[in-house]
Amino acid sequence: MVYVVSKTGKNLMPTNRHGKVRRWLKAGKAKVICKNPFTIQLLFDTTEYIQAVKVGIDIGNTVGYAIVANNSVIDKGEIALRTDASKLLTQRKTYRRSRRNRKTRYRKARFLNRKNKKKGWLPPSILSKFTNIVFWIDRLTKYLPDYQITVETVKFDTQKMENPSIKGKEYQQGSLYGYENVKEFLLFRQKGKCQLCKKGYDGNGWHIHHIKERSKGGTDSPSNLALLHKHCHTELHKKGLKIRKPSKKRLTECAHYNALRLRLMDILKEKHNNIEFTYGYITKINRNNLNLPKTHYNDAIAITGVEEIKKNIADITVIKQVRKKKRSLHEAAARKGKRIPNRTAKRNKKNTKEIIVNGIKYSLWDKVKIGNKKGYISGFTGNSCYIRDIDGKHLVIDDKKYKQVSVKNIKHIKRNNNWIMERKAA
Repeated sequence: MVYVVSKTGKNLMPTNRHGKVRRWLKAGKAKVICKNPFTIQLLFDTTEYIQAVKVGIDIGNTVGYAIVANNSVIDKGEIALRTDASKLLTQRKTYRRSRRNRKTRYRKARFLNRKNKKKGWLPPSILSKFTNIVFWIDRLTKYLPDYQITVETVKFDTQKMENPSIKGKEYQQGSLYGYENVKEFLLFRQKGKCQLCKKGYDGNGWHIHHIKERSKGGTDSPSNLALLHKHCHTELHKKGLKIRKPSKKRLTECAHYNALRLRLMDILKEKHNNIEFTYGYITKINRNNLNLPKTHYNDAIAITGVEEIKKNIADITVIKQVRKKKRSLHEAAARKGKRIPNRTAKRNKKNTKEIIVNGIKYSLWDKVKIGNKKGYISGFTGNSCYIRDIDGKHLVIDDKKYKQVSVKNIKHIKRNNNWIMERKAA
């Protein structure tokens, strides 16, 4: 889909007539004013007739969106947000602790900075999702005329998701209810057996083991604890053995969107006057009435409230957030002596991974062509690189087993920032 702006700067109806757009650009009757999303401005007078446009947004780690006009779906797609913020912050914390035990010039620990958090503060992992959702809603509607946004907002009942029949005072009776302490609960859960060797009590007492170490972000929640024999616990740490975490539904995403739901509603109301909110059960009813399979973009179509689909485009736009830069400051390996200036220079430009071959600069996640395939640079090794498609699959030359591809064998197409985008079949 191509967004269109009139000669006077008024937003017109988007178009899927790409051939006509190419002819306008070639004849000098239009010019490109934005590449992402692709938008042109007409250089000739035209009628400014517009139709009402409905935009549906399905919130989640993968955001679904759909743009509907006159009962026709003119654009739809999915936006995959990054979910590694918490993991990277934990890694940074580990590196900082390590540095403080070495003789370095880095700052001292700051333990009292939490009390200065402003009202409405959000953790970085949630704030990242919040800002990117708002960013893409603004971008998708920037060049749309007379639009109405509908956003699905959900308040998740995580206890009901685990126990659908829960009610009343049962909400106050968590997993430890009725047990004298955590150890007694673990004994019941493991049926009195060691989590590692699966044998019963050996008379030497029980040890409680943290499956994910507290130094790496592990908690004291029963889901992160296991009961072991004393000798099993010693062997586990000595030999680096692993034990499985008890199976449990992952409710992290639900907790995140419970935390940002109200903030998201407030900021969107400030930015857009023509916005309304709906709920998941309404989306499900609408999607079933339209006979659409369960996908994020089909949910977004149902969210718009359209009762009949006259035309539905076959392709979707897939947008994915990627990590473009790495900060050398937080590397575990200490650099000393003459290498300190190099480290400082890398830190100042945030260590963007790139190489230059024949005057062409290749950076992480740039779009390139390899043979008759198109993909994105996901890493470098010397003058070679790794290339993946938008789904994460490695691309190689002539089905060779080696994933590295020489930069000489690829053609640079487009430089990307922290977002990669591609049209593909639904």
